[in-house]
Amino acid sequence: MTIKLNLPPELQEYLRKQAQKKDCTLEAYVEQLLSRDAEQDDIQSLGGPPSLSPRTREELDRMLIEGLESPRSEMTKADWEQMHAEIDDRVAKHKPDSAR
Repeated sequence: MTIKLNLPPELQEYLRKQAQKKDCTLEAYVEQLLSRDAEQDDIQSLGGPPSLSPRTREELDRMLIEGLESPRSEMTKADWEQMHAEIDDRVAKHKPDSAR
């Protein structure tokens, strides 16, 4: 796909400098920016409470490693009930109005 953009001269110059710093073409740099934006949307669509919602792939990776390295604990019946209630709430929020 080819897209033509009409950008102000100062933004064009900024993008050229950034591409040069990354040692790539302007087109490749803009493609990287768009790909990063799409990846961020994918990560944010995972849902969950804000305190547990990563904003970037790097943050998601850090959170996963932190979880793997944390002390283990046995899930209690109350833990499972709370988790099931949270899942039920999230599913209900995503159902069309007619299905509720």
